[in-house]
Amino acid sequence: MRNGKTRYEIALTNGVTRYLVGYTPRKGRPGLLECVQRVGADVIRVTGLSERAIATWPDTRTMDLGENGWRVTFTGRTQIEAQDSRELPFVRA
Repeated sequence: MRNGKTRYEIALTNGVTRYLVGYTPRKGRPGLLECVQRVGADVIRVTGLSERAIATWPDTRTMDLGENGWRVTFTGRTQIEAQDSRELPFVRA
């Protein structure tokens, strides 16, 4: 892992609580969206989003989920940094 491709941490947060969504080698909207799609059902379960929720993109590194203040964003850490310090709890319980 240490000599492999760098992967970036993506988190689901409401400003108080944070969950790990996953890691991606892509630093932008496509990488973020791909990670969210993999655990979409878990994101809906944790956030309590309704069918009327509309996701918006305030910038290329953040997806605002439209309800309850939840958003998905890059944390600024790489996978190695996250694992070396303290990894977030995974959104899949």
